[in-house]
Amino acid sequence: MNILFVTSTFELNGGGISSYAHDFFDAFKNQHRIIIVTGDNYVRDKEDKFILYNIDLVDLSVKNAKRLIDIIEYENPNTVVNSNAMLLSCVSPFLSKEINLVSISHFVNGRLADIAGYNSTYLNTIISLSHYGKLYIEKKFGIRNKSKVSVVYNFLPTKVNNEILNQKKNRKILKLVYPGGGSIHKSSDFIYILLLKLLKSDFDFEFYWLGSTLIPGHAFSFIRMKDFNEIIPKDHRVILTGYIRRSEAISIIEDANIFLLPSRGEGCPISLLEAMRVGTIPIVSNSKHASSEIIQDGISGYICTLKNVDEIYERIINVLKDHDSYSFIYDNSNTRFLSLHGKEKWINYMNNIMTTEKSVINRNSFSIIYYFKTVLYLRIILFFDRVNELWRSFRYVYCLNVKMILKEKWQ
Repeated sequence: MNILFVTSTFELNGGGISSYAHDFFDAFKNQHRIIIVTGDNYVRDKEDKFILYNIDLVDLSVKNAKRLIDIIEYENPNTVVNSNAMLLSCVSPFLSKEINLVSISHFVNGRLADIAGYNSTYLNTIISLSHYGKLYIEKKFGIRNKSKVSVVYNFLPTKVNNEILNQKKNRKILKLVYPGGGSIHKSSDFIYILLLKLLKSDFDFEFYWLGSTLIPGHAFSFIRMKDFNEIIPKDHRVILTGYIRRSEAISIIEDANIFLLPSRGEGCPISLLEAMRVGTIPIVSNSKHASSEIIQDGISGYICTLKNVDEIYERIINVLKDHDSYSFIYDNSNTRFLSLHGKEKWINYMNNIMTTEKSVINRNSFSIIYYFKTVLYLRIILFFDRVNELWRSFRYVYCLNVKMILKEKWQ
């Protein structure tokens, strides 16, 4: 089978979309012929066994749209996969009806989900990474055919390492890992308040903050401080890694005793799976995304109330006090990973989706007028997504937490 995979980025910059693209290719490279169309300037390595096209996927001009259509017609794929490619969302009505068109929604709502679900009547299948995401897309685009949106969690290759697991269980100084950088979706402001409380305790631990420490909304901040690094107390227990390679981040995540990801919004976080596949104690929020669907509260991890810092703080302190009593979570989180996120199971799901014929409204020959309409509607949707994102940033960072941050800063 010929699969043409269109992704906004293929450069491994630590982002989930590029990681998904590489994982997709690695999963199917020995089964199918893969053509990668990427929106960045990725340069094919000598060892890369795929056909590569570079095209600006946010340039929605007619000329660029025809170029993408020409590439698809030339390669004549059986399946085209849309991974956050705006241009592909706009040209979907003009592709051959013989193509199985699959779209991946990398987020539960907002911009990434809307790009995935746009022009849904011309799509064979939309893949959501969570049940919450499925409901959002069905409601947003008025999809009545419930089989059109399938829930397929992310996957990782299985990695059995009993040595690491035993080391973690017997460790005296526990490692806490937060992989979200300065992202508002990962609740960096919440993690900052939690970290302040932990540093006031007498417990010894190692707290790893992976990625950026820029405060969300810093670009339009009316506060003098721009970086959490300015306000996090200097303490030997805190390690701020800054930007690091994915391989380094994975190594730290796999070594975590407690994995913190109290996100406000997610798709299906790869970092959580990286932690669970070798056993960890994951703590996630009760927000509506895949993390709270994956974790069995009290069995394979813990689901805590996002706005309640004290709840997560008490959970962590209890683990630090009596680590041995929580060792069963390590094994259960690994078992949960194997039951939901194994590579072979994911490949079977995806192969079934990409080979099963589903009825779809007839696609049309290219029309400049119709194309302008589809571009206009998408731009309107994405404009309101941007407004909502800015509002959430203001509401979460400033209205909820700035007073606490300022209080801690000037004490």
